[in-house]
Amino acid sequence: MARSIDARHRRAWSLLVMLTSVLVLGWLFSQVPEHYRRLRQAPRLVDDAPARIDAKAPDQRQRRLLDRLDRHYRRAVVLLHARAYAEAVSELTTVLDIAPRLAEGWVNIGYALLGLKRYQEARNAFLRAVDLRPDQTNAYYGLGETEWELGHHLAALGAMETFIHRSSEESEFVRKARSAVWEWRDWLRRRKTDGMPGGTVSDGKEPVPVARPGEVSAG
Repeated sequence: MARSIDARHRRAWSLLVMLTSVLVLGWLFSQVPEHYRRLRQAPRLVDDAPARIDAKAPDQRQRRLLDRLDRHYRRAVVLLHARAYAEAVSELTTVLDIAPRLAEGWVNIGYALLGLKRYQEARNAFLRAVDLRPDQTNAYYGLGETEWELGHHLAALGAMETFIHRSSEESEFVRKARSAVWEWRDWLRRRKTDGMPGGTVSDGKEPVPVARPGEVSAG
């Protein structure tokens, strides 16, 4: 009989802990700024949240975590606009340590790494962003630039065309993306005509670089 009571107590305690975790995650998601709220599922913000929860005082701990996340994210955006790319990478590394499934964080660190010409790392960051969130449109723009810099010309075209296709309106950067696609296709056509396997064309001209979106965070 005592064992049966103990088993029921354990099941009741487990259920209480699970319900507490769900309630805390619901509260956390309700407090998230708008650019985080666009994530499709709340647990993706901090995917190890249940392990972090202190059932005695969850609100205070989660609020501190959320404040820290928001502080580093905002600093990173300011640094990106100032083209302080190395400092932005540092801030965004902290953001992604806290919220490793935050697609916007991966996009922004991708642009920072692109600014530092760390192209392979930037590519990995953009790919991670679209893996987490396929409709993260500005990730495709950065991925297109990065693939081109790495010499993956067809992949670059595919990424930039995906950006154009997924963009909801004819913005300045959609126009720049269309221009880039035209330039890149023309460059590849001339290279093929000239029979040149390398990364140059006969007149020595390279395609015009694509300008990055001024707003690197999710719009």
